[in-house]
Amino acid sequence: MEGNKELYYEYQKNYHKKIREIKQRVANGQKIRVGFLVCALPSFAALPMYRAMQKEELFETKIVMIPSVYNIRNASDIHLEAENVFGKEQVMTSYVDENSFRSFDGNFDIIFFSNPYDKIVLPIHSIEHFAKLGVLTVYIGYGYLTSNHKLDFFRRGHEMSCLWKYYLDSNAGYAEYAAHSPLKGRNAKFLGYAKMDSFIPLPVAPKGKKRIIITAHHSMQISAESIGIQYSCFLRYYDFYLRLAKMYPGVEFVFRPHPLWETVLHEFWPQGMIDEYYRKIEELPNMFLHTDSNYFDLFQASHAMINDCGSYNAEYMFTGKPLCMLSKGDVKDKENYNEYFALQCIKHHYKAYSELDIIAFIEEIVLKENDFMKNDRMAFWNREIKGNWPHSSQYVLEDLKASVLG
Repeated sequence: MEGNKELYYEYQKNYHKKIREIKQRVANGQKIRVGFLVCALPSFAALPMYRAMQKEELFETKIVMIPSVYNIRNASDIHLEAENVFGKEQVMTSYVDENSFRSFDGNFDIIFFSNPYDKIVLPIHSIEHFAKLGVLTVYIGYGYLTSNHKLDFFRRGHEMSCLWKYYLDSNAGYAEYAAHSPLKGRNAKFLGYAKMDSFIPLPVAPKGKKRIIITAHHSMQISAESIGIQYSCFLRYYDFYLRLAKMYPGVEFVFRPHPLWETVLHEFWPQGMIDEYYRKIEELPNMFLHTDSNYFDLFQASHAMINDCGSYNAEYMFTGKPLCMLSKGDVKDKENYNEYFALQCIKHHYKAYSELDIIAFIEEIVLKENDFMKNDRMAFWNREIKGNWPHSSQYVLEDLKASVLG
C-alpha cells in the first residue's frame, strides 16, 4: 500500500541529519557503527557487504540476530548458530528470554535489513522504527523478486519508501521501482546484486557423472481457487522425481527443497509420509537431499537444474548452465510471475509442461550437451542481471561511503 509521500521525504531529512552526525564522529576519530539485522542466516543476502566492511578501518560491524514471528521460539538457537559461524565477538542478540527482546536504539549509525516486512518482526526491530530515529536504513533483497503477488509491496510499499538506500537486484527491478515508488526511485540504485558476489563459478564444468538439481518450492496450492504464489509442482511430480533416478542410474539427482517446503507439506502429508519420502531418497544410490543454507557450492558442482522456485530462475544464470523451468501452463505462469523481470528470465530457459518434457530436457540438453539457448541466455544475463558482479558489494560500499562522507 502506498503511504504518505510527505512522511517519506521527512525521513530523508532525518537521514541528512544523521549523515552530519556521522561526519562529526569520523572527524573525531570514531568509527561508523554498522548493524546487520538478520532473522535467519539463509536470508542474509548482505553477507558480502558485511565481509567488505570488515576489511575497512572506517567501520565497526556487528551481526544482530532478531526474531521473526515464524521463529520467535527458536530465537536463542538461531543466535547460537550465528555465533558458530561468525564468532561470539561479532554476533549480538536481541534475545533476553522467551518473553522479552532487546532493542538497539542508539547502537548503530547504519543498519542493513535482511527482512523487508515490518509486520513479521517486533516493532523495535522494524525499518520504520529506525527510520523515525534517523538511523540510515539499507535493504538488499534476500532473493530476486519474481512474483506478481508481492509486486506492489516492493515497488511502492511503505517499508521500501522508508528506506535511506534500497539496492535493487536488476536493471528491470530498478526501472520498475523508479516508475512506481512515491520517491520515484530517489532512494534506490542498481549496482549489481551483492548476494551473488559469494558465488564464483568453476572455470570448467565438473567432471564425472552429470548432476542435476531438482528444486521444490513451498507454494503448494490447497485448491484451484487458492490465492498467492503457486510456483510449486512437487505434488504433481514427487513420485516422478524418484523414478527419474531409476531411469538414469548414470546421473546424480540432488533434491533441494525450499526451507519452508516441509512446513507447508504438513498441510497435505502426515509426518509419516514425509519421513517415507526422505527414506526413499536415501535408498536411491544416485539421489541425494540437500538442505544446507549455503547452496552456491551445489550450484558449482551441478550440470543443470529442474526448477519450480522463483529466484533460482535468475540466480542459476550465474552458472551459465541450463535450467528447465516447471510450468503450470502459460496462463498460470503469467499469474504467478511478474512480466518485467521473471517472465523475461523464463523466456531464456527451457520449459517443461509434462514428464515427457523433463525427460527431453535431460536427454537432449543435459546428456547430449546441446544447450542451444545458452548464448541468448547469457546475453540477457549480462545485460539485465550481471551488474558489477562479482564486485557488486564493493560498488555498493563505495556508494555508501560517498553518500555519507562525500
